[in-house]
Amino acid sequence: MKLVILPVSKKLLLEKIGGEMKWFVGTVIVLLIGLLVAGFGWEPVVVPILFFAVVIWTFGKIRFLIAFMSRNQIATVVGGDGAPLKLIGPPPEGYLIDQENFTLEPTSVKIEEGLLQKKLGLYVIGLPWRKIREFKLVHERMNPRITNDTKTEDWILRSTPKPEWFLLAKVVHQFLVPAIELQKGVLIDVVIEAELMLRRPLVVLFDRMSNTGEVNTYEVLDKLINTATENALQGMGYRGENGFQKMDKKAKNNPKCQAMCDEVNQTGLELSGYEVKSVFIPHWDFTDKTQETLERELETADLRASVLERQAKAENAEFREAMKAAKEQFPDASDSELIRMVTQIIKTKDLPRNLTVYAEGGSNLAVSAPSTGGKKGGSKK
Repeated sequence: MKLVILPVSKKLLLEKIGGEMKWFVGTVIVLLIGLLVAGFGWEPVVVPILFFAVVIWTFGKIRFLIAFMSRNQIATVVGGDGAPLKLIGPPPEGYLIDQENFTLEPTSVKIEEGLLQKKLGLYVIGLPWRKIREFKLVHERMNPRITNDTKTEDWILRSTPKPEWFLLAKVVHQFLVPAIELQKGVLIDVVIEAELMLRRPLVVLFDRMSNTGEVNTYEVLDKLINTATENALQGMGYRGENGFQKMDKKAKNNPKCQAMCDEVNQTGLELSGYEVKSVFIPHWDFTDKTQETLERELETADLRASVLERQAKAENAEFREAMKAAKEQFPDASDSELIRMVTQIIKTKDLPRNLTVYAEGGSNLAVSAPSTGGKKGGSKK
């Protein structure tokens, strides 16, 4: 797999700039207000306030004693010996932080945050020797520009390891699952998009961290999701009502996708720290392009056979109706005579509908159209 530097979208860039500038702009405004009121002799009050605001902003940005955190960010505070002391950050809606077990647990109770936490996103780290545990993470996401010429290994873009200090509580992550064999000889590559929920941060930051500080929790999940996807799809037919072709791949409640979630969660929470909430398939393709051509030919053949079958059923229904009508009109005719007569009628569909069918000599049947004068062109003899 080759490393690709992830392009930063305009939206993410603006959000990042906005976050960095928020406190800087606020500080400048406070300084300007201070300069304006300085002329009124309020320096003894304004200067300490300005100084305190600058100190708070600086400490929060360098994460000394305090830290500024946004929604969906969870950080782990450790002591001087590196042991975990507490979790800080605003938990996602529907979850609370269990400080005793260092976990995020579901709850139906609405969590009330303090004023500084709610308005400023300000969280206390604690004494000077306490700090937030930092780590390195490889960011991955699906290539937004996949074409027919894009190699399968380039479907997922990966960054170089980047230093981080908080975990995202809710994550949407894509995983590549190559060469899954459906029915015999049909291989496909799929991308699985998983909605993840952080439940055990210490598993990520301690159990999954290497000596270089890089965490490999996504690698663990990648192996589990690959296995679960293969188990769910392997041996599945491609065509047909229950085949992969007609499966609703983007439905998170799809039985196959739900089976993947259930299998991963059996061990995934203990091994990765994340719970898989849902999965779906945003992209897939045949591993072998010749197989794609073959499947299209088979699909065309199936469609042609289906059309012929419907035509045959329609013709059979028409034949039965015509036989019934002929039997009522010629109750004494033999079956062979009726069959010949009905066959002639079906073959002359382009004639007017008000045909008169007659039999000559009791056995010779013919079809006659009415004359232009409105008089019937034939009669039963």
